[in-house]
Amino acid sequence: MLPTDIKYKDIVLIGGGHAHAIVVKMWGMRPVPGVRLTLISKDPATPYSGMLPGLVAGHYDIQQTHIDLYRLCSWANVRFICASVTSLNTVEKCISLAQRPDINYDILSINTGSTPNIAQTTGAAEFAIPVKPVSQFYRQWQQLQKKMQAAPKALNIALVGAGAGGFELIMAMQHTSKAQCKYADKAGQQPHQFHWIISGDTVLRGHNKAVQAQALRQCQRAGIKVHFNFMVYRVSADAIVGKTPTTGEANSLAVDEVIWCTAAAAAVWPAKAGLALDEQGFIAIEDTLQCCSDPDVFAAGDVATQINSPRPKAGVFAVRQGPVLFANLTRAILQKPLQQHRPQHKFLSILACGDKQAIASRGAISMTGNWVWRLKDKIDQQFMDKFNQLPDKPAMSLKHCDPVLLDKPVDFLAQLLGSDNSDSEKMRCGGCGAKVGSDILSETLHKVTTDIPVCHREDVIIGLEAPDDAAVISTQGQALAQSVDQFRSIIDDPYLFARIATNHALSDLHAMASQAQSALSIVAMPFAGEAIQKRELYQLMYGVIEELNRAGCTLTGGHTSEALELSLGLAVNGLVNPEALKTKRGVNIGQQLIITKPIGTGVIMAAHMQAKATGEAVQQCLETMLSSNGEAATILTSFGCTAMTDLTGFGLIGHLLEMLKSSKLQCNLLLEKIPTITGAQQLSDLGFSSSLLEKNIAARRAIKDEQRWRKLPQYPLLFDPQTSGGLLAWVDQDQAIACIEALQAAGFSSACVIGEAVTDSADPAMLNLQTYVNLIH
Repeated sequence: MLPTDIKYKDIVLIGGGHAHAIVVKMWGMRPVPGVRLTLISKDPATPYSGMLPGLVAGHYDIQQTHIDLYRLCSWANVRFICASVTSLNTVEKCISLAQRPDINYDILSINTGSTPNIAQTTGAAEFAIPVKPVSQFYRQWQQLQKKMQAAPKALNIALVGAGAGGFELIMAMQHTSKAQCKYADKAGQQPHQFHWIISGDTVLRGHNKAVQAQALRQCQRAGIKVHFNFMVYRVSADAIVGKTPTTGEANSLAVDEVIWCTAAAAAVWPAKAGLALDEQGFIAIEDTLQCCSDPDVFAAGDVATQINSPRPKAGVFAVRQGPVLFANLTRAILQKPLQQHRPQHKFLSILACGDKQAIASRGAISMTGNWVWRLKDKIDQQFMDKFNQLPDKPAMSLKHCDPVLLDKPVDFLAQLLGSDNSDSEKMRCGGCGAKVGSDILSETLHKVTTDIPVCHREDVIIGLEAPDDAAVISTQGQALAQSVDQFRSIIDDPYLFARIATNHALSDLHAMASQAQSALSIVAMPFAGEAIQKRELYQLMYGVIEELNRAGCTLTGGHTSEALELSLGLAVNGLVNPEALKTKRGVNIGQQLIITKPIGTGVIMAAHMQAKATGEAVQQCLETMLSSNGEAATILTSFGCTAMTDLTGFGLIGHLLEMLKSSKLQCNLLLEKIPTITGAQQLSDLGFSSSLLEKNIAARRAIKDEQRWRKLPQYPLLFDPQTSGGLLAWVDQDQAIACIEALQAAGFSSACVIGEAVTDSADPAMLNLQTYVNLIH
């Protein structure tokens, strides 16, 4: 076997459910050499369903009840893609995603959960609040809380669904309502009325009779009205209408809000993919957790039904499937025999009753009390600690790769090399021998330019459409602006990295008010198997072309070689009228300094590399870096900005000093006005910083009374290197407010004035020696 960090195969997980969270955690401790694991989830954090009632009741906060997938995946060296799956092609082994290129796999696993069956009831999709997805439900629950607090009279709130989830949720909502609604304490007014809507004559089907009776007693104690034999068939803005199952007699109930917590419904796209399904439309799986119709597709949790051992849709079963799923995914990719999963028949069930009481049962045994809730709390907290209290990130090391993963058998490689030494990864050539193979390059470029054609421009004479030894462009009598940028990947997602790097490169042209025209790329691809290299290059070039096209810029060519890690560079050309050119020079006294984006990308990505940044911080950081400066530059130019630059690697102070040097002016910088990305300040306070900060901070000598400001928490962020940062621009004072309003209306919500150009008449001689920044707190 070969010691290597080179990737040959892809395992892809769709969905951030309980089983997949366990797989990712186990992968971090026992990765398979030569295999890349990818998790795709539409949300950056996944809720633990067992703690949702506690979240609604106010016993926990969001962080306590959600697994941070960005952070978990960073810790486990798993690629995380935040996107929604739209379709699956099992023949091509291709996953289609919303608003980004397709992802290919060798082995696939699906753990996307389920949603309440809301589509079959008239009006439910429009007027009811489904409990899943949890992120959407929780936002609507917060809005409902505000409505309850502001209501001049008692509201009627109905929850439809007779299962354990429905019971726990209505108890939690009633508890919160009673604790928070101010009007409930006023004389003569009643608290909000909650209604539990049951389609049959039994609650908590599957639990023993003692548990069912105790649940009804808890409802009576809480003042919840239980409506039996109320099969809802229509929901409107102010009522639910149903009928009695046995007699068909119609009945209705006036309500102000409806919560939908019925039996689970299956997703649509697995059926369209041709996967084997059970009678309810859930993926049918064997005891190995493989899909009955495709051995390369696995599934777990609520999205699937284990045909030989069907169980209720409950998180406890997904948790038990996790270790077996991890074992079988790794065994399948290595072509080894798979394990059998035997789900338990009896399990401990604990139902929270809202006010830190709970009902426990296992089989025919049941018990209730505060101590039961404390037991549930301990179990839930211990489970979540496995994912949120992570140890230090495991060190990367070379390990032996199983030969079964290689693109070509070992004996073939030995024959090809004419030697018994079959280690093809022992030496990698330099020079032109380091180029990516011609077949890989031509095949991938053909596919990507077919899927997303490059922007066509008449002033590109020779480009990718008819490639030659060099691209030929025409400036059509205008001045040519040129810039180049290159850096290593900051995130394990080549598509997003390419978009960020492309925006970063184009920002130099935007800052000079030039129209982007053409670009050349220089790509260093990580050593990998042929299939992986094609997939990575496709993702990367798709992102490059997508952002260039948005800017009206044509990719005319490039160079692609192999290296230890992914990096991307772009040489960009822009056309500009010399009279309209913007530079760093031209700052005038009294002008206002505008920034268009928040700062903090350096500290957040540094913490992310160590698996210490929250998913919320990483997500907002990525969104900031993905935002183009093109429109902002146009707006700033229209308001007469006289000097402009993009904020990148040298940090705010470094780039500001570049603008001030030629003017011999100073800047009063308003510390508290400088916008920062969510989480950046907290991470900086914890001591995280970019490796470039130490060099950038040398610019502190330009700050007046610098020692006075060192202990302020904002201070390190002044030197934080920015990737694809915003613009710094100077506009006249009478234009600043209107300019900010225009920027914010265009989507640059953090745009603001952060400083003013001033002079120091008391010591004019010093201005000739050094430019100063005056910090104002």
